[in-house]
Order: sequence, then C-alpha cells, then structure tokens
Amino acid sequence: MRFTEAQTEAIFADNGELLVSAAAGSGKTAVLVERILHMIEHKGMSIDRMLIVTFTRAAASELRERLELRLSEAAEKTPALQKQADLVANAQISTIHSYCQRVVRQNFQHCQVDPQFALSDDRTRMTLYQESLEETLELLYNEAMIDADMAELVHKYPERDIVTMMETLYSFLMSRPGPMDWLVRHANKEWSADTIDDEPMAKAFCAEAALVIQGMLSLWKETEELARDPGFPAPYTKTVRLDGQLMDELSINCKKGFSTLVNHLGGLKFTVLSRFKPETEEDRQIAEAYKEYRGRYKDMVDDLKKLLPTGCEQGLADIAAMQPATRGLSKIIIRFHENFQEHKRAQGVLDFNDLEHMTLEVLSEEALRAEQAEQFDAIFVDEYQDVSALQEAILNGLKRGEKNAPKQYFFYVGDVKQSIYRFRLAEPTLFLTKLQSFSSQPDAPQRKIILNRNFRSRAGVLDSVNRVFEHVMDSRVTEIDYDADAKLYPGAPSHMDPLTELHILNSAGRKPSEMVLAEAELIARDILQTVGSPILDAQGEECGVLHYRDIAILMPVSKNIADKVELVLNRAGIPVYCENSVDSLRSDEITQVAQHLLLMDNLMNDVPLISELRSPLFEMTETELAQIRLKKPQREASFLEALRAAAEDAGQPSLTKRCAEALDRLEHERFLYNSMQLDEYLWDFLMRSGLYAHYGAQPGGKLRQANLRMLCHRAGEYAKAHSDGLHGFLETITLDADAAVGGSPTVINPWEDVVRIMTIHKSKGLEFPTVYVMGLGGALRRRTATRALSVHGKIGFGLGYVNEKVRTKRTTLIQGAIDLIERNEERAERARVLYVAMTRPKSRLVLLGSASEKAICYADVVSDVENRSAYVNDVLRVRSAHSMLEWLSQCIQKDDILEDWARSDLSTEQLRETHVKKQLTTEPTSFPQKTGVWRIVFHSEPDSSKHSQKDEKVKIEIPEIARAFDETDLNAAQQTNGEKPEWSGDPVAPKLALAHRPLKLGVTALCRALEESEANVGAGALEEDGEETVERKRYPMELARPRLLGSLARMPAFMEPKGEERALQSGVQTHRLLSLVDLAGASRAAEKPDGMAAYVNMEVERLEREGIATPAEAALMDVGMVARFLRGELGVRMLKSQRVMREWSFNLRINEPVETILQGVIDLCFLEEGAWVLVDFKTDRVKSGDELWQRYGRQLQFYREALSRATPYPVREFALYSLRLGELFAGCD
Repeated sequence: MRFTEAQTEAIFADNGELLVSAAAGSGKTAVLVERILHMIEHKGMSIDRMLIVTFTRAAASELRERLELRLSEAAEKTPALQKQADLVANAQISTIHSYCQRVVRQNFQHCQVDPQFALSDDRTRMTLYQESLEETLELLYNEAMIDADMAELVHKYPERDIVTMMETLYSFLMSRPGPMDWLVRHANKEWSADTIDDEPMAKAFCAEAALVIQGMLSLWKETEELARDPGFPAPYTKTVRLDGQLMDELSINCKKGFSTLVNHLGGLKFTVLSRFKPETEEDRQIAEAYKEYRGRYKDMVDDLKKLLPTGCEQGLADIAAMQPATRGLSKIIIRFHENFQEHKRAQGVLDFNDLEHMTLEVLSEEALRAEQAEQFDAIFVDEYQDVSALQEAILNGLKRGEKNAPKQYFFYVGDVKQSIYRFRLAEPTLFLTKLQSFSSQPDAPQRKIILNRNFRSRAGVLDSVNRVFEHVMDSRVTEIDYDADAKLYPGAPSHMDPLTELHILNSAGRKPSEMVLAEAELIARDILQTVGSPILDAQGEECGVLHYRDIAILMPVSKNIADKVELVLNRAGIPVYCENSVDSLRSDEITQVAQHLLLMDNLMNDVPLISELRSPLFEMTETELAQIRLKKPQREASFLEALRAAAEDAGQPSLTKRCAEALDRLEHERFLYNSMQLDEYLWDFLMRSGLYAHYGAQPGGKLRQANLRMLCHRAGEYAKAHSDGLHGFLETITLDADAAVGGSPTVINPWEDVVRIMTIHKSKGLEFPTVYVMGLGGALRRRTATRALSVHGKIGFGLGYVNEKVRTKRTTLIQGAIDLIERNEERAERARVLYVAMTRPKSRLVLLGSASEKAICYADVVSDVENRSAYVNDVLRVRSAHSMLEWLSQCIQKDDILEDWARSDLSTEQLRETHVKKQLTTEPTSFPQKTGVWRIVFHSEPDSSKHSQKDEKVKIEIPEIARAFDETDLNAAQQTNGEKPEWSGDPVAPKLALAHRPLKLGVTALCRALEESEANVGAGALEEDGEETVERKRYPMELARPRLLGSLARMPAFMEPKGEERALQSGVQTHRLLSLVDLAGASRAAEKPDGMAAYVNMEVERLEREGIATPAEAALMDVGMVARFLRGELGVRMLKSQRVMREWSFNLRINEPVETILQGVIDLCFLEEGAWVLVDFKTDRVKSGDELWQRYGRQLQFYREALSRATPYPVREFALYSLRLGELFAGCD
C-alpha cells in the first residue's frame, strides 16, 4: 500500500508523544495499524506490551482482526513476526472501560471490592440507585433539623426538584476526576466584586459581548457607507457619527472587563433620529435602508442588555443568598455517593463510572502507577477527540515519570471536527489543547501531524465540505478554526463529479410531520429516478450502476422521523433498512413471547392466557373466546377456570376438543419451562412452536427473528447475573422498553441491496456513494425548561435564585453564564454533526431541509448572493442562525444554480424560474457537472400538504413520478432524428385494460400479467408489484416465491426443503453463485485442465467463510452447473471481455402496454467488439428451449430495450441459458 508523505511521517515518527489529526477519509486506521507494525518490527516492541484504546468494542474487534492479518502477512517475509501475530488474540486492544476493569481486578484490595465483582446491568443499578436515594432523602429531612445548610435546601425546593438536582449533579460529577473535591471546592467558593473580572464566568460573558459588538460595528459600517451617498439625509449624518462613537466606547469597555462593561451598558442610550421628509423616491429608499440597519444594531444592544445582568452587585447578592442551599446540596450529594457505593459493594457489583474512578485512584498511588506504566512501552488512543476529562486523567496516569525510565510512546489519533459525543461527556477541548500546544517540528518531544488528504470522496463533495465549513467553523462561535490544515484535499483528482444539491422546502403553515413526509417523498422520487443509472469513476468512465445499497439517508435525530421515511420509501417500492425505527422490545414478536412467559409463570393470569389463545399458536377466534368465557361468566372466575369448564363440556364437541388440546399443551409447556434454563427453554419453544418461522415470514422477517434471538441471548445473560428468575427478567425487559434502550440488532450485510436509514451519529465511520441528509431545518438548540440547577466544568454549579417568602424566582449570574456556554457548545456540536454528515458520501451529496419563507426564501437568497456587502460579518451570521439549513443557505455563491419550483419534485424539468445560471434544465441531477457548483432548489408547495396528521400512518400517496430516465442522457446514442422509440407498435407488448396505473412494476410481474391478459384472465387486476429484486428474480416465473425458506438464520428440521422444493432452492443458490464468483480467478482457473470445478469449490468455501452464504445455502450451490457454464463457449467469451456486468438493476420508463416505471435485473451482459451480449439465467424444469422462450421471450425484449437505452452500445446477441440443461438458447430479431 502506498502512503502519502504525511501518512509516512505518522507511521515512522520517533516522537514521545504524537498527535495525528486525521480528517475524514484520510486513512487513519491504516496508519494506526502500520505504526503498530513498525514499532514491533523496527523498535523491537511486543504487541503484549502495548495498550491500544478504542472508542467501541466493535472498533476494537475490527482493529484486532486487521492487526492479526497484517502481522500474518508480514510474517511471510519475516517468520519471527508470527509470534506477534499469535499474541494479538490476547493483546490489550480494548475500550477504556475494559482496561479499567482489568486494573480494578488486579488491585481489588486497594479498591476494597470483591475480586469476583460483576458489572451491574441497568435494572440492578437503578434498583440500588433508588434505594440509596430514598435513604438519603430520609437522612436529608432528619439532618435538616440540625444543619442550617440542609434546612435552606429543604425550605427553598420541593422534593421533586431536589431529586432532579441530585441526579443532574451526580451524573456530571461521575464524569470528572476527583468529583467530590470538585463539588466541595465550588460549593464553598466565595464571590466578590473585586475578583469577578478574573472568573471564567465573567470572561465567557465578555467573549460573547465582544462578538455581538463586532456584529454591531459591521452593521454600523453599512450605515457609514450609506452616509457617503450624495442623497443620504443630512440630518442623519450626525447620528451616524454619534452611533459610531457610542460603539467604540462600548468595545473599549468590553475589553476592560466584565464589571466595567455591565456598568457602561446600563447607561448606554442612542440619540433620537432627527425628522426628515424625503423629496424623491431614491431619498426615501436610502432613509429606509439606514433605519433598517440602525434598528438591527439597536436590537442587538437590547439583546446584549438581556444577556448581561443589570448590575454586578445584584448578581453577586443572588449568588450569596443561595450559598447555604448550595452547600446543603453538596453535603447531601456526598452522603448519597457514600450510600450508593455501600449498596453496590454489598451486592458485589460495580458500574462503568466506578471502574474509571477506581482506576484513577490506583494510578494516584505512586507505586501502583509505576507498576501500570511499566507494563506498556507504547499507548495508542483511537478516536481521541471523544475521550472525557476522567479518561484523559487515566491516560496521563500511565506516563512514566522516572528520569531514567525507558522511552515510552503515546500516539493519539482522531479528528476534532468529528467529535459529536459531547452528550456522552466527551471533551473535544482536550484534543484542541494538544493541537494548539504540540509542535510541527520533526524532533519535537510533543509533535502533531496533519492528515488532510481525503481518499473517500470525490473533489466535488470535498469542495462543498470546504465551502460550508470555511464559513461555519470559527473558534469564536464553533470552537474550531477551519484553516488550511483543517481543509480537505482530494487524495486523487476526479472528473465529471455530480453536483451537490440543496433542496429547501417551504414549511409555512405546515406541521413538522408533514414536512418529514414531503422531504421523504422527494428522496423516494429521486432514488427511483437514479437507481440503475451509470456511475462514473474518478476518470469520468462508467464503472457500474447505482444500486439501492449504495444509498444512505441520514438525519440528525430518528425519533418520529425514521419510521415515516421508512413508510414512504416502502410505499414507493424501495427496499429499505432502518435501524431502530421501532424499539425492538416493543415489537409484536417480543410482546407475544413476553406474554407467553408471563403465562408460564402463572396460568391464572387472564390477559396472557387470552393473548396466547388468540396467537398463531392456537388461533382461537373472538367468538370462541366469548363462548369459553360464558362457561364461567362470574366476575370472580378466572379465564383458566372457564377454559377448563369448556374442555369438559360435551355440548360443543369441536370447542371442547380445542380447549382440551390447549390445556394439555399449556401443561406440557409449563413442565418444559420448569425443567430447563430460561434461555434454553425460550429458544426451544420458539423453534417447536413455529413462532420463529412465523415471524420470519412476516414483513421485516429477518429483523423480527433477530429480535427473538436477541431476547434469548438477554435471557441467558440475565440468568448468569441474577437469581430472581423470570419475574426479574420480565421486569428488566419492561424497564428497558420504557426507557427505549432496547435497540435493534443489525441484521443486514453490506452487500444486501437496500437503502439505509440512520442517524448522522450512527453513520460516523461509514461511507456510501450517494447520501441524502434530511431534517436540516431543525432547531440548532433543543428547548430547555428553566432549571433549578446549572452545572459546567469550567464555571462550577449554581442554583437558581429562590425567595420562598415572596415566592419569586430568577436566573442567577452563574446560571446565565453556564446557559451561554452550553448554547455555544451545542452550536459547535451541531456544526460537527453537519461535518460528519457531509463527509459520508463518495460521489453525490443531496441536502434537504424545511424552513418558513420568513427564515429562508428564494428572493432573499438571490438578493443576498448578488448584493453581498464587504462588511457582512460571517461570524455573526453563523452565531445568529437557527438551523443547519440557514448555515447552508449562507454559503450559496454567485456561480450556483438557483431554482424556484412550484411543486415538490427532484426532476430537472424547469417549472418556474432558474436564476443566475440556466444550463441545468434537462440533465438528471445525479449526472456530472462542473466541480464546486451547487444546485439549490426552493420547493414552495410540497405535495404532502394534502396529508393530514390523522392518516399519515395509514395512507401516504406518492406523487406521480415524472420519468425514470431523462430523454437526453445516454440513450441519445440509440435514437435517430431526435425521435424516441415507440412501444405502441411492439408485437410483444399488447395493450392492457387496467383498473389503475401502477406507479412501478417488476418485469416478471408485467410479463405474467401479459400472459393472463392474452388468456382473458384478470386483465384489469394488475397491481403494483414489489421491486424486481435480484433475489426475487432467481425464482422461476410460474412459481410463487417461498415466504420464509432461504431467509431463516437457523432452519428447523421440519422445515428443511424436500423434493422439488429443494431442487428449486438449489437452482436459486446456483444462480446466486454465478453472480458472486470472482471472474479474475475464474480466468486463471480456465487455463488449467480440470481447474474450473476446483476453483468454483474454493469460491463456495470463500462465500461461506466470509458470511456471504450460510452453510445451508453453500450446500445447495451446484458447483458442476457453474463450472460447466464457465468452461463453455459463452463463459469463455465472457471471461475474455473487458467489461462484464452481473445483476444490473434498471428502471425503464414505458408507455405501452401500461404507462409505468419498469424495474428489472439483467443477470449478465458483457461487451464484445463494441456491442452487448445479453444473457439471462433460468432454473426452470424444461425439456427444450422453446418452453423457455415461450415463458421469457417478452422479458428478454424488455431487458434489451433497457440496456440499449441506458448505454451507448447496441445489443448484438441475447439469449437464455438453462442452468438445468446446461444449454444456451439464443434469440433472434
């Protein structure tokens, strides 16, 4: 692998501490692996004397695998490295919590914990927390009688507020080193007017005031420029001068300090404007412009007065008044902490916070610290931008302090621009501090190296990222300066890059849920239009087509959004996977199994019993349940008694028999339940009952089955850690469901052809050819209620002022400063979230957001672009923006293409007006354009306005698609005289009389309907068929696709396919093998006698080894069939071709026999002498080629048309290949 100069320096640098600032897509993981290998190979280090810290367990596992592979490769040249490869399995490659757990176990005596301690789960921790809290509150009320500070706390706040304050403050303290010392220090802090200017709180106020004053001066300079106009009103000239003096004085006082600024601001007053009567329209316009500018900076002065206190004396008096209650809160927090720790020790459990704090305690003891530091010659920290202050203290504790100690290496790698986990208490300022203090000099003991060469995205995407964040990222408003080092540079040049698109929807008068639907419909329409279109490589050459799996839809938050997007895409026939769209613990399958477990615990429980009888296990109707209830209608009688009575009633033999069978089965289940471990019983029940198979056949079957497997796994884990049995497990499941922490297991592989929907946070570290980022119109800051407590690491904590006697409340000076800092930190976090989203795509980036025309409108943007003043203050604009969409709109430039559309559509047919440039009128949006130019579309009338809140979950209409392909793109090479091919005269496409026109249709479904139409069967009943997927197409046309087989993770014995069904499955898997076999290897195998069968066997083993095929699927793949094809004449021709496409998905717009978008998959096509050879594989049981042509002739004609229209090459040959017969049946025109 070739590395850049900066990457090479990062790998081989010999500095003691090395910080690598690795931008998105810069290859940081590869650099990390190579540096570890270098230190083993050239520094003589051993992998077991290295500590490698990652952010997640998944990242640790991936890094371990990559290191083992790389060391094994290096061992082929240097056999001595094989020992290091063997040591990787036990090397300390883990999260910081895993390392801390090892330290605590090694030093359990010092930590005073049970050496066999367990990590508490959420339920155990919550139970112990509540017990400790209740005991502490009782202690608070008792001690309030003798402790004045606690008495103040109790008198000023109700218990509910005290509990909330305790939870907030304790959670914060557990993220900091020395938490109780920090608490006591800030609780007893004395505030005075003499020293307030030196406080972090005062400096925060002054820094914000300086930004506001700078913005005011920018606006004033606009008025000064207006005053130079000959037509400027003379009476206003003096006012301009006086306002300038006033602002200069304000700026000077701001620099003097907080108290001076507050005092000066309190007496600041603007002069009243003199009266002026304009004589001309031009005079009036100039006067109005001046008044507008002046009004804006006067409003900013008012905002500044609201931001700052009216006087320092009052602010300090409020803090002093709340000092006793503050001390009381600190005392009760300390008592609670001690109580909570005792409860956990008694139970022999620790939580993650305990692991970190105990590790830091161990490292605080010099002898123990030296012992830990001696174990590691090198320490590597991945994703360093996401460490907390406490974790940083732990890492610093591992440094060797002895003068003569052997050299130790620290390697920090990360990207502060991608630090998006502040809500998990990450401290990006730690990275920034090192970035500013470390030197770029090669021999510096603390060195930094910048990796800003991006190998993921094309230049067009990188240009857009740089454009936005050169504007948005400024250390004064978003903590980071986007300078030359921070910018992204392409790792390789690219040509013909797709445009970056920004779609702005008008949200005026519409609910947020309606705008989600509108944005989703835009995306769905564009996906249908672009999937199947050619993808160009960096040189501008075609390198395949766009698949659904190449697309991701990202959003800032998924709650109440992702499920709506998923629904819209499903309605459009787009295969989609949405992680955590519905909480798995609230899903139907988990609810059903939980009800069964409740019934096993107590058969007298009526609700679970009725649920079980109604379930697929018994399928009793409501009428039957009513008849059973009537056997024992008394209120005090349980439903079980009624069921037993019905089982003994001879009056209804059928019902009696069913009830008796149900009772027998329930008793048998209870016997098994009492005889087996919970997880073992659960899995056995799911398989015996067929529920696992049943839910696998439902929509979203794979995810449902994964949820059931997850439930069994959690049952086993719970049984290992707890002794309270089923009741405790069900209580845990209920608590987790209420807290929405169930999560959904990931059930898809990267090669599955589905569109991914995920949050921006989930997308971190991933990449996709096409990315849609929606929901950008959301507020930058979440609304927060007035808080009784505010806390911040730099300032401390403060209580809101409360005067219980006169019942008044107000925000204190400390709270105001903390709120200001939190607002700035959240703005900076949102900027980094946007950065992560915009750096995910490889080729195409589409941004969508909704805003009212008052916030962002077409006319204002055009005016701003054309008349942007030299005095515009970008920092103030970034600070004052209310959404990420506003940030993006501020980045629009003169070269961009602005369009104002009358309806919601992503196609490029011009509807109203295109401003600034007019060249983009007919080309599809995904096709390449000039790098750096954006396409901005204002959608003034989203279609979803017709949806109501009531029916949005039931019925969502997708507007009619304009077209699947643009008539001026690649198909132009196949047209003559500008005429489009006509379908009306095609003998293979007779007209259908339809009851309605389907939005989209699979080729197979259309051909089947045409056959029925010719036979006068169901001609008017053609319905929308699901998308023609690769998997669906592998089944013969006349057979219905099995609903469950082939998708089960584990197939019960009774469901094993037999006879004809097994032969069908074998044909399907063989068809699949043809699409997955590596052709380069097949070409080499063809040169050896009898080498093809052996090679195909190796490919099957590879697919199984890599998890692409399950063992059951691999066993069904017919190696002989595939080898026979590859050895045959057609296979040899294919292997010689320089351009081969397999399973090429397409969308084809047709007008006859029905106007629709035709979706299909071409199995194989390859170029030969400048023309296509098209082949479709079939697994049908037939005796001759005539049978195949009778079934699939029409289908192949559609494939020919799609291929010739989508590419500039003609189709010279087309044929059907029977896998069963091993013969090729060529077609003819």
